[in-house]
Amino acid sequence: MMILKDRNVFRLFLYLALAILSVEVVVLFFQNQNLKAQIEKLSIQPVAILKTGDKVEPFSVFRLSGDSLEVKYESIDRSTMLWFFTTTCSACQKNLEIWNDIYYENQRSNFYEIIPISLDSIEESRRFFDDMKLPYEVYSLTRHREVIGKYKISNVPQTIIVGEGGVIRKAISGVLTSEDKAELFSKSHL
Repeated sequence: MMILKDRNVFRLFLYLALAILSVEVVVLFFQNQNLKAQIEKLSIQPVAILKTGDKVEPFSVFRLSGDSLEVKYESIDRSTMLWFFTTTCSACQKNLEIWNDIYYENQRSNFYEIIPISLDSIEESRRFFDDMKLPYEVYSLTRHREVIGKYKISNVPQTIIVGEGGVIRKAISGVLTSEDKAELFSKSHL
């Protein structure tokens, strides 16, 4: 009689476990459907970036030393080239080679004031700067996150050319091509 009772308890336990697992499978199925729908919405929506002619306001960034720099668009002689990136972004790593080329070409031509801006903390940006041995100063938005929304930085890397008065001359989202680089030094964006 005891063995029969133990079997019944064991069966009850198995049925209960099976019922719980069945409910979990149904819950996971609906969660999966919901996530697929969210991913589909994301892939359909185009990335909103600044467009030529848009106007942006000056903002502050931080040097890796912690000092603040006010980014203004007052020069009539040179445009400002902003590079937005993160230290862990693989596309940003690919862009570094082109950005380095642009930096060296700009050393000769002096067309742009170049401001590379990390979206990461000052500490992460400093480690990145030291590891990559970059030839230019890198800045951080660590304490001014509102700039990300105002400048429509929804993905990185982004290269933005800003002219006098904060007027956007060009905005490029993603890894730059050699054609993009050539166009950045054409007279139409200076």
